[in-house]
Amino acid sequence: SYAAVDLEWLGSSSGIMQIGGLSAGEGNVISGNSGDAILLNGRGQTVENAIIQGNVIGLGADGATILGNGGAGIRLLATQFAGALVTNTLIEGNTIAGSQFGIYATGNVSANIIQNNNFGTNAAGTLNFGNLGAGIYFESSVGGKNPDNNTIQGNRIAYNQNTGISLAGGSG
Repeated sequence: SYAAVDLEWLGSSSGIMQIGGLSAGEGNVISGNSGDAILLNGRGQTVENAIIQGNVIGLGADGATILGNGGAGIRLLATQFAGALVTNTLIEGNTIAGSQFGIYATGNVSANIIQNNNFGTNAAGTLNFGNLGAGIYFESSVGGKNPDNNTIQGNRIAYNQNTGISLAGGSG
């Protein structure tokens, strides 16, 4: 069966937390959820050193069947409370398709690396499994918390029904 991963730190987290991996058999299939597949939510604290690697998000285990998520494939959220921060997260080698957004990052999200992922397509880049929104979406939040110093490199972004990468401002 498929299960969402919802991680909300209620205290500061400075250890390494890993979801999946790049070696055979280490990745997860996280699909068919009504909300986000993976949520990193600071809730007023710092979430750092997370590693999200080698997962298939929004597709079946065969990598060829759409089982999209109702929310983002991966959501980085640091807006709800003062002091919220999501930082030093590595998102690498994932296939994220068929969801509302591939990655949706809001607020005080900084110094994260998004590299070598597939957005809106299968792992080979040959099939149209576009996300409904952008492949990667960064947004500042009300109150002026802005994503900064993030690295986006080496990704395959295709077939999304909106932009490949969107950088949007907030209000306030």
